[in-house]
Amino acid sequence: MFTSHDIQIKSTTLARLIDIEQINLSSYGALILDTQGSELLVLKSASSILEKFRFVKTRFVKTEVADFDSYDGCCQFAEITDFLRQYGFRLSRKVPVAAQEGVGTYYDALYVRR
Repeated sequence: MFTSHDIQIKSTTLARLIDIEQINLSSYGALILDTQGSELLVLKSASSILEKFRFVKTRFVKTEVADFDSYDGCCQFAEITDFLRQYGFRLSRKVPVAAQEGVGTYYDALYVRR
């Protein structure tokens, strides 16, 4: 039998973590996310650094995203697509990785900004 309970954790934004750890973003070509439904929160907190991820002459974000509520309060495919569009990213590829009939599909989504 499963039980649930609350826990308290301390968190930070991606942009702040990069600052604290003094990570040089020019060394990285892409941002790849799989944060169990919180991808949109991560992207929103990192909007100031999205343009710094560069692969060859293209910037891209790869994330796992569902087209259904896989977690309570999680983001969905359309929300991430709309958010990234504001920063010039367009969906380049969407590959299904898991599906449940009558529920929905998980995708690996690739967004590109040239």
